Amino acid sequence: MRPVYHEPVARVYYGNVCSPAYLLSWLAWLTTLLLPLLLVYDASTFWPRSVAYREQPHVRYMYQTLLLIEGTARDDDGKESVFSGFWSTLPSNVNQLAGDALRPGQIQSFFDDDNRDGLLDRVSIEVAIAVNAGERVQKASLLVIFNATVQTHAQLSMDVMALVSHASPLPGSVLYTVGDLALSFKRPLPLTTT
Repeated sequence: MRPVYHEPVARVYYGNVCSPAYLLSWLAWLTTLLLPLLLVYDASTFWPRSVAYREQPHVRYMYQTLLLIEGTARDDDGKESVFSGFWSTLPSNVNQLAGDALRPGQIQSFFDDDNRDGLLDRVSIEVAIAVNAGERVQKASLLVIFNATVQTHAQLSMDVMALVSHASPLPGSVLYTVGDLALSFKRPLPLTTT
């Protein structure tokens, strides 16, 4: 036979508000709600305490450069002596400190933004300094000053220095080098909401 009509039977139990069954139903409801939240919070993946991120800083060349060359010089008598040459685009009082080592120099700089995102990707700097006849350059040090600004999550703007130094027992007339500017912190930057 097939059922023609079906009616479920429902039983409802009533209890006093202060009864143990009523309090147990509220305790089960609160446990169902709060226990997963407490377990996730304790796992330290729900609310991370610190988040690391990477950002390409906005780098500007400040047009401040200092070049120091060192080597040996041979005079007309064949006598060798140590010499040093100095050139900079820093304020004139720095150049006055160089005294007789101050040489005329020339600088050219080129900027490239490969991916056209408005942030500087590459800086090419060519520096030349006058060298007298009989002088052999064996060490060159170049100091270049940039300004780096980070703006996305933390607000930071600071002047940074890039140092290129090379020494060789053999004299040279040209030095080519390629490097990366990298900024890393020992501790995370504090973030403030404004």
